[in-house]
Amino acid sequence: MDLKKVPIIIFAGFGLLFAFILLSMYVFNLAPGDISKPEATEYFGGISPSPFGICGIKVDTPKSGTEIIFPLIIAGYVNECGWNIENGNAGTFQIIDESGRTITGEIPLNVVSSGFGKYNFSFSVKANMLPSGDEGYILFREKEESKSDKDLQEFIVPVKFKQ
Repeated sequence: MDLKKVPIIIFAGFGLLFAFILLSMYVFNLAPGDISKPEATEYFGGISPSPFGICGIKVDTPKSGTEIIFPLIIAGYVNECGWNIENGNAGTFQIIDESGRTITGEIPLNVVSSGFGKYNFSFSVKANMLPSGDEGYILFREKEESKSDKDLQEFIVPVKFKQ
């Protein structure tokens, strides 16, 4: 073997490895920050990030602590590895103010499959009543007939209300 070609072979090997990593991130829809706990989320009931993305639910908008106005756009996705999805429904969500009142009522979390066990959601939500106080949260709740209420997984996104 010609020793002049060894650096070229090593360089080509690292290039292929780097290309494989980038391709894997694209196929699994990962960003470097997705491997650790994602921004704007709190996990309850054992839902946690996995090396292949988020297990359970991930809200892309609004971000945690965002000042919101109505109608509010809520968007993100649910993975089958954390929540039960039946007939295009992954549970419910509602917006709760700081006094504990639901200002939207409970809304079905209807999802659309985008393949590979990932289900997208996007909603425009109107408030049924004015929030009391400046802060609240969006509560996402799993829906599964075989589980009791205390065993259902929940996920919140803290928000601030623009007055």
